[in-house]
Amino acid sequence: MAIYRIASGNVRSCRNSFHSCHWVALLALWYFSGCSLQGFDYLTKGGASSVGGSDQSGGGTSDNPQGGTANTGGANTGGVPAGGANTGGALNTGGISSGGTLASTAPTGDGGPDDLSGCAFTQTGGKLLVPPSQGFETDLVGWTTTSSRATALSRVAGNGENCEGNWYMSCDGSQRVGNWDGPTVDVATYVTVGHTYVFSVAVRQTLVSAPSSATSMRLVVSRACPSVSTIYDPDLATRVVSTSWVRLTGPFTPVLPSGCTALTSVKLYVVSNEASSPYISFDVDDFKLIDLSAN
Repeated sequence: MAIYRIASGNVRSCRNSFHSCHWVALLALWYFSGCSLQGFDYLTKGGASSVGGSDQSGGGTSDNPQGGTANTGGANTGGVPAGGANTGGALNTGGISSGGTLASTAPTGDGGPDDLSGCAFTQTGGKLLVPPSQGFETDLVGWTTTSSRATALSRVAGNGENCEGNWYMSCDGSQRVGNWDGPTVDVATYVTVGHTYVFSVAVRQTLVSAPSSATSMRLVVSRACPSVSTIYDPDLATRVVSTSWVRLTGPFTPVLPSGCTALTSVKLYVVSNEASSPYISFDVDDFKLIDLSAN
């Protein structure tokens, strides 16, 4: 009641002092609502209806009117660009091979024996060397296998199911002695040390003897001279091959090994990647050798 009398007396004197009137009003509100000092603080700093209170988006407190944290974006989830790094690698100036794989960009066909989409090849410069580039239309002169079994190779009529002309070369897997044993040709008389070349062929597993699964095929190059053992450089190209034609293409630059004054052989090979026998029979067509350094 003492508080009531003090408040009432001050109300009567409001006409004389605006500040006293304001104080009396607040004091009366505190008294009649039964609030403690803590409740007084709650009322003046933002309760349930105040900005940033419990009914505001983001939760928050009266000391954080906006509620929650400001950054809702989180980290950048884009990750690494989808293209990834270039796996082809630069030309190996100490050897022949680039070490990478130059995959064919030919369209994908139905995969049947008459699917020739994998034969596609586009020459984008340089000079096609003829010979030795050929489609096996007349003979297999110059070709043998890594193990020197020329009888493993034969010419077969394409009947519209080959890449170029009317004939292709077939390699009999029963005469191969390892996955490294495949058709090879020596092009030493056609290449110049320091020039860059493209070696390209179309390959497929032979239809009548193909296993149920596809097999990885490779293009390989070697070089030799009288004073140095034969050097096999990294694969020029590698692709999985089944019974439809697939184009294998890779660049190489022949250089002289240390201690060598002239190359006596530069051999190109088409081989497979089986872990063990039996080794597949496969077909080769549309062999191309292109000198990219030719004027």
